[in-house]
Amino acid sequence: MNRHLPLPRVLVVAALALLAACGKDPDETPDTQPPPTPVVAEKFAEEYANALCAREQRCGSLAPYLVDQCKADAKERIGATDVQKAVAAGRLTYDADKARTCVDGIQNTPCLSSNISDEVQATCYAALQGTVQKGAACSFLFECAAGTCQLSDEGTCPGVCPTEERVSGLGQPCSNFRNPKCDERAGLRCSGGTCVHPAGQGASCIDNNGCTTGFICIYPDGAEMGTCTPLAKEGSGCSEDASCAAGLFCTGDSICAPRLAEGKPCAIAPDDVDAALRGAECQEGLTCKGGGIDTEGNPVAGTCARISAEGGACKPTPENTQLFLTGCQIGLDCTNGACALPPVSGTCPQTGCRSGVAFCDSDTNTCQLLRQLGAACTIPPQCASRNCGPEGTCIAAEVLYCHE
Repeated sequence: MNRHLPLPRVLVVAALALLAACGKDPDETPDTQPPPTPVVAEKFAEEYANALCAREQRCGSLAPYLVDQCKADAKERIGATDVQKAVAAGRLTYDADKARTCVDGIQNTPCLSSNISDEVQATCYAALQGTVQKGAACSFLFECAAGTCQLSDEGTCPGVCPTEERVSGLGQPCSNFRNPKCDERAGLRCSGGTCVHPAGQGASCIDNNGCTTGFICIYPDGAEMGTCTPLAKEGSGCSEDASCAAGLFCTGDSICAPRLAEGKPCAIAPDDVDAALRGAECQEGLTCKGGGIDTEGNPVAGTCARISAEGGACKPTPENTQLFLTGCQIGLDCTNGACALPPVSGTCPQTGCRSGVAFCDSDTNTCQLLRQLGAACTIPPQCASRNCGPEGTCIAAEVLYCHE
């Protein structure tokens, strides 16, 4: 997350546009799209949450109540007033037009991509450009000029902008799992233990992190270094779904294959089941309805079908299965052949109580509403805050992000 058109190409485009205009009625309304609406600072948190969770709903087929929870979680990272307060305090410069490109790019990121593209990420960082220097106090995720705002050593706010020990520059050592991390604001990624600018087609690479979006690192036979190569085509080898071109998924045999259309059988063989369960074997918007794994580990074949919302038809989970796709949106149960909300009271079903609303009490095997602050608890999942204190009562949620 620059290229300039060569002059001859510009002249050709201009000439074609002129020729096209000659054949039009001068009174005809131009066939143009209105410019995108900028995202004003006070609306960024809402737009970001909507974009992120719209993609989650599209790609993960979430039930509406889980989409609402997704938005609430997103707003924990970026509070409603964080951006305008940071701008007013002089700790952030904000670009409303780039913010629109950012949130639209997040929402439209392909489902099988593991991350947003380099171009979108760069635009998002450019839209929220921090001014706080390394080691200085910060109160919002994007206020830092390098890296992102982190909690203090005591795990409290205000936080601190990462120093060299936590964020590395170009050519410096890094790790993808611990500090120091690469400065993503500078367009860097950790490849082979070193921060690099991802490169395009034909460039040398050590791993996929060394290649820009749309390319993967392939090692020719006997080569000591890889080469950045376009995403794998149908029939080519792969390591994950994201390494295949659009419309393809990575089979259990590590081969890129077309995603299956509605009505096609799926999860037929053991190598297909994983792809079906992760939502990759069937085309976007479809699920491998009736597919799964029985208690002996054998595949249960299904059919690619449209995903059902609450009230829609589904396949009840048969006995002797350990994993099964009913055809419902994620977060819904299949009850008497129809997709329904999980319970918040009564006996705990095998699929569990309603996420984010209730928990299954192991002593009574009943669904109970999540407990509020001050209520007695023995484990974190009993609390709405997901935080059970040492004295056995629900306490405030653990601080993960600072806010202005």
